Amino acid sequence: MPLGIKPTVDFAFKKIFGSPESVLALIGLLNAVLELSDPITDVTILNPFSYKEFTDDKLIILDVRAQDSTGRMLNIEMQVANTGDLKQRMTYYACKLYADQLQSGYDYYVLQPALSICLLSHDLFRETKIPHHRFRFSDLEHGKELGVPVEVHTVELLKYNLDEATIGKASKIEQWAFFLLHADQYDPEQLRALLPGVEFDQAIKVIETISQKEEDRNMYDQRERAQREYQWGLDGARREAREEGKVIGKIILLQDLLGETITAEADLDKHTEIELTVCVPSCRSVSDRGATAKSEIPEGIGTDMCSTTIITTTIAMMIAATLWVNVHLADAQWWQAHTTFTTTPRTSYSRVRAGGQKTAHRRTSAGTTNPAMAERAASPSQAWRKEA
Repeated sequence: MPLGIKPTVDFAFKKIFGSPESVLALIGLLNAVLELSDPITDVTILNPFSYKEFTDDKLIILDVRAQDSTGRMLNIEMQVANTGDLKQRMTYYACKLYADQLQSGYDYYVLQPALSICLLSHDLFRETKIPHHRFRFSDLEHGKELGVPVEVHTVELLKYNLDEATIGKASKIEQWAFFLLHADQYDPEQLRALLPGVEFDQAIKVIETISQKEEDRNMYDQRERAQREYQWGLDGARREAREEGKVIGKIILLQDLLGETITAEADLDKHTEIELTVCVPSCRSVSDRGATAKSEIPEGIGTDMCSTTIITTTIAMMIAATLWVNVHLADAQWWQAHTTFTTTPRTSYSRVRAGGQKTAHRRTSAGTTNPAMAERAASPSQAWRKEA
């Protein structure tokens, strides 16, 4: 029977890699990612697993901090939520891991390397298929490293080509990616056959315990639900932001087209999509009933911004009117250019609306100006009104 426990859920992840009794699993994962010339052989977990961390439904970022036998400071976390500030947060915590070593009265030479690892269940760098990135302080132009032993590793698990048939021969980091993403789909013996090794055996034992122990299973279910709801909230906020962005973009564009004062985007951001949208009927009320209806417009939006949105319902009429005027002017200009210079009698037909009927007008010229034509050339708009 499948274990049904996802190692990417914070409760399971922290219990697997943050428990002293399964320290070999942590060492195995660290060595697989860091690929150090002198592999880690022993670590001390600085913030071991505790049930107190999971006493409520709030989603918190849980990491495992450790120090190896050489003094290197290590941090590893599982990131399932795709937040916009992830890169900044990773940089901050890596630098903090380095700076927090220095106590008052100590010299800088006591600072040990700080290595931070972020495992991701989503794509962070979509422009590349490379799953593992290592970031350091360096001069990119001249290929010179500063030598500050601070590193940030990102591991995008979904970018690994994981195949059950070949996972036993894959690299260690690919095997750990397979474990993190798919362990819930197998029973313990199947997992041990696919992922041999004492480090994997310890990790499998922990998720076995979670699946069988009622207290652990209840805590796991609670944390999985909180994690899922948090992600739903983020996705909903992104959808709302995209929709609001569309509305704001239209408002600014139409204000510019109308020649109105453009409302600052920061001011528009203060209003919800509903408030921005509701100004359309409110503005129609303002145009129909005057200033007494202005109170219906959401505070801070203003009548200028609202009036802009009315164009979305009349833009087709404006385009049609513009085309009609262009045709009108072109016809009038043609008459002005030909009433005194044409020497050959000719007939030209122009279409106008007269009671819904199309009528044809004979235009004749023979080197002299026809008085009626002169009148039309001198005042084309008046002539059109007479014809209509």
